[in-house]
Amino acid sequence: MSGIRHPLGLPEGSVRALLALQICLQYWLLMLLPESIRVPVPLYLYFLLSVIFLFFVSRSRVSGANPNEFQDLQPLGIPAGLFRILLLGVTIGLTAYKYSQEGEAFLTFLTPKPEQLTAWPTLGIALVTGFTLGYFLRLLPVRDQPFVLTIQAWLSLIAMFMLVLDLVYQTFIQPGMQNKLTSTTWEAVIVAMIAFYFASRS
Repeated sequence: MSGIRHPLGLPEGSVRALLALQICLQYWLLMLLPESIRVPVPLYLYFLLSVIFLFFVSRSRVSGANPNEFQDLQPLGIPAGLFRILLLGVTIGLTAYKYSQEGEAFLTFLTPKPEQLTAWPTLGIALVTGFTLGYFLRLLPVRDQPFVLTIQAWLSLIAMFMLVLDLVYQTFIQPGMQNKLTSTTWEAVIVAMIAFYFASRS
């Protein structure tokens, strides 16, 4: 096995797994809020869910590992594919359950509101920019250098912290507010950072 140090010193793919879990957790919690205080699904969350799709379909880039060592490189040490199956299973299960309980009202909840769509171009640019920069970094010979991995580690920590703040706001603070606050810039930064990280590490 190579001596490459992955971000945060975790098995390869673990940081992406944690980010994917945070994104899905926010979606799950928003779904589970009572209808009386439920807020619309933030548009940027759909962009982040599309990034998770990359996590589902990609295999971790294993540098210098042989097939017998591949098991040790799974995200968070979980057997191959199990983490993806759990995320996908819980998401589909909760979505199906809420639809069976609420029907068309739940579909309305999932449908972006017209006023949300004004942020679409900004979030789209953020997604494409972050993904493109991350993809080109992955092609560079310095991609596994310690200083690059350190930058990626800090970037992942900042993205996790921003996701936690937004999770708390969207799930626990905003539902009780009369005047909802949104920040397209904040959301675009989150999308760009996470897209960059996933593209540079996938």
